[in-house]
Amino acid sequence: MRLKNSLLAGFRKMASVIKLVLVMYSVTFVFSFVLGSAFSMSMSSFKSKPLLSELFAGFDYTVFSDFMHNYGDSISPIFNVMIMFAVFYLLMEIIFAGGLIGRFHFESNKMKAVKFFGFGIKYFWRYTRLFLYKLLALAITFGIVITIASVFFDSFDAGIETDYIKVIIISAVIFLILFLLLSVISDYAKIIIVKTNLTSSWTAIKMAVGFVFTRIHVVALIFLAGIVIYTMFTIIYLTIAVNFPITNMFSVFVLFVLQQLFIFLRFITKTFVLASEFSFHVNETVNLKKKILKGS
Repeated sequence: MRLKNSLLAGFRKMASVIKLVLVMYSVTFVFSFVLGSAFSMSMSSFKSKPLLSELFAGFDYTVFSDFMHNYGDSISPIFNVMIMFAVFYLLMEIIFAGGLIGRFHFESNKMKAVKFFGFGIKYFWRYTRLFLYKLLALAITFGIVITIASVFFDSFDAGIETDYIKVIIISAVIFLILFLLLSVISDYAKIIIVKTNLTSSWTAIKMAVGFVFTRIHVVALIFLAGIVIYTMFTIIYLTIAVNFPITNMFSVFVLFVLQQLFIFLRFITKTFVLASEFSFHVNETVNLKKKILKGS
């Protein structure tokens, strides 16, 4: 019942912020178009270099130095554009989360885009610190998983590939589960920061850990619902994209529209998950207060 109520409440909240999600998508699209143009120019410069077969003429057997010697001027702009893409999407994700959760908390149906971005900026540094904590936790988790896997590798007989493959698969699954767990904790820490106006991201993380592990079954199912929806959209899009015939400019345009629709649905899915998690946290907090009052 708690899961059903949270998902239904999340769907209603998601529907109430469709316009704000569209604004975020539009901002992302415009900036991506600008960076995409820069990336296209970089690729054009790369293509103007000698053919790949010419790269090996007089090859000095130092792959990286030789490659950078011939292509460094073209590769550097591509790397710069990719870094700009990554930084931009990270900034947008932080602002997007702050704006959405702020909207959910203050329940303003007539919230304008300016106020939405205002919430994103208000919680920006706290959410950024939260991201850095998550990044550190992921690095530590990855290091532990790799270390344990290497211990197993050392104990195996050389030449038995199946044992190595099993350990790699198991290690990848364990890391994926821990990654998803850290993502869930991060989401609830964001919610706690907004609801309690905490300035300490670390305190929010500790509160989120307690909340998640005492309700892990419902928390996991809410997050899993988002993964299932996103996976479904991805499969549908890839099926259409792979089998869609590209014969003229109109077909290219249609495929572009489908691609943008998929990206927008990804925004919607993330909004739905955040809204459901927020609703669940609110309901659990209210129920806990009622229990405390009854007990007193």
